Amino acid sequence: MDESTLELLVRSVLEISGLVIPPQRFDALEEAARSRSRAAAGGDLQQYLRRVSSDAHEALALAEALTIGETYFFRHWPDFAALADLVLPGLFERERLGGAPPRLWSAACSTGEEAYSLALLVRSMEPRSRALVVGTDLNVERIARARAGAYGDWSFRGAGGDLLEGQLEPAGDKQRVIAEVRRAVSFAQHNLLSDSLPPGLLPASVDVVFLRNVLIYFDRPSARRVIEKLSEALVPGGTLVVSSVEASLDCFAGFEWQPSRSCAFYSKSGPAVRAPALPAARSASQGPPLKPSRERLPELPAIRRGAAGSTAAGAIERTGGGAPSSPSTRSAAALLMERAARERRTGDGEGLARASRLAIEAARLEPLSPAPALLAALALVDLGDPVSALPVARKAASLAPGDPVAQLALARALEGAGHAAASRVVLRAAADAAARLPPNQPLEGAGGLTARALLAGLTPEIEGSEPAVGRAAGGSSPPAPRPRRA
Repeated sequence: MDESTLELLVRSVLEISGLVIPPQRFDALEEAARSRSRAAAGGDLQQYLRRVSSDAHEALALAEALTIGETYFFRHWPDFAALADLVLPGLFERERLGGAPPRLWSAACSTGEEAYSLALLVRSMEPRSRALVVGTDLNVERIARARAGAYGDWSFRGAGGDLLEGQLEPAGDKQRVIAEVRRAVSFAQHNLLSDSLPPGLLPASVDVVFLRNVLIYFDRPSARRVIEKLSEALVPGGTLVVSSVEASLDCFAGFEWQPSRSCAFYSKSGPAVRAPALPAARSASQGPPLKPSRERLPELPAIRRGAAGSTAAGAIERTGGGAPSSPSTRSAAALLMERAARERRTGDGEGLARASRLAIEAARLEPLSPAPALLAALALVDLGDPVSALPVARKAASLAPGDPVAQLALARALEGAGHAAASRVVLRAAADAAARLPPNQPLEGAGGLTARALLAGLTPEIEGSEPAVGRAAGGSSPPAPRPRRA
């Protein structure tokens, strides 16, 4: 497929879905287009290309084929715990006083685990609530799976296990959410960039919107349009939950930042529903305690703090391939990266959270540069939030497949998020990338660490000995060289 044809497809997908397709995914785009041409145009690729450029529905179908929907129950537990502590009590009090029951929207819900998690949380706290949860996604096949409500063990790998007790029933080799919970959740196919709200939702009717790890894949104008649509749906004082890497004041006009643990909560400007003071302990009628069902993962910093600092601006220039940007845009991105690197060097939680937000803002200005996504991923893993780090680490690694530091960051995020097997595969990719470089070449973004030193640290870990690079070494083996603080 020639370059002009690919540009046509990229433009059509971007206009309809807001999805930014980097050059590294052009092979997947071509494969999806050929597959869709067989289904929609009898295999005639030229006819299909004409249709995509003029038929919004077909461009949307092509976008659906390219979206990725990784999810599981109670993914990033702190978001749900903060919702239970800070938001839901006030909504339940409103309902008890005769007001509207809570309405929650799981936008881009994939196969439904997040939407059901919200319903289960509500049910555990206030079983008599008539709360409604709406789940939407661009992909119609995922919505069909969500409505079925049946899941394999992999969907239950996160925290919140106590809230699942008694809420599942056998369904062959899977487990299905019980009918009472399924009736509390409504699913619909919906494009976040469309002009209308999903079925069942009216303007200023929604109390809480979950939209996590989605905005990062939009270009900046599309992200702003999505935020405007969510603002239209939310009541004054309503809560918008995004991932910490997506928190950017520049894109959230009309919202106020609500500091809460390691979460990214925004409140729509206006009088908020205030939560009453919480009792010291939850009564039995309120359901099981709101705590993870397993111990918190230990901190697994991908690279030591400050590693990405001194060469951040240079890294943007070095890796800024793809769509050209204006000098002013590139300069703004470089300044954001410098600020992000300084914040990361502070090493405290607030500084690391600010570093991730600044880096992702730079990523919106330079969507095809891996450097901002890499810095955001490193800050989030330093922060102890590998789940939020995972999508940006994947983006950095896909944009820079030959960069061993990007591959190492992805490996650490995968490991911290519980994907041990995938982490080992990516560690090998990091070692292979390091082996292809000149041994004494300093690695960009690694504080002076050379390719040889990185490879020496990764080799024993890959072979099964105690890990030594990018996290704490243990046992009697001496630690391998690590990236130095910049």
